[in-house]
Amino acid sequence: MLRLALFAKPIYNIYKIFLERVFNVNYMTAKEAAEKWGITVRRVQVLCAQDKIPGTIRFGDTWAIPNGAEKPADRRYKKNVK
Repeated sequence: MLRLALFAKPIYNIYKIFLERVFNVNYMTAKEAAEKWGITVRRVQVLCAQDKIPGTIRFGDTWAIPNGAEKPADRRYKKNVK
């Protein structure tokens, strides 16, 4: 497992550099998005898998999320409307 963890980060960095140079789009990881939006990494991964965040790209088990992406509305809770 440790070998895989050491190998996954450099590969993501290669993809990140490729995307930035070819498509001129900056991406963040699910962990960075979770910190930015104040939710868990797992919740970000679920939102990506459900296509709730536009422009996401999956590389193996890593999600690349555009820096300009906004946190989707949490539709699990209903607002109290009178």
